[in-house]
Amino acid sequence: MAKKKILIVESNEELRELYRARLELDGYETKWVDSGEKALAAAVDFAPDLVLLNIAMPKMNGLDILGMLRDTQETKGVKAVLLTTLWKIEEEKRATELGADYLVIVEDSLDELMECIRGRLQRQS
Repeated sequence: MAKKKILIVESNEELRELYRARLELDGYETKWVDSGEKALAAAVDFAPDLVLLNIAMPKMNGLDILGMLRDTQETKGVKAVLLTTLWKIEEEKRATELGADYLVIVEDSLDELMECIRGRLQRQS
């Protein structure tokens, strides 16, 4: 069975490496980009099963990136998880409207993130 592919869109190098290492340890194939400007091209090229997006990105935030993915034929159906360190009801509502999971990341919540990813990949839509 082919590995599930996850695109990591994260500007923080330490977090990006942490997510990449854990995802690969759990058997996922990963690719990462460090900016929203690179995310769409990477998503089209890599064809991920899921995109992991940090909301707090420079220039283009995770919600903007998700909107672009939804507006592009090749990526409109990709599953997504948006990550934030600060919960905002408006962001959560918009993420839900765009069909993504919204997860507040705090210290020691990597297991929760992995559970969220597994659950999202198992859901049909």
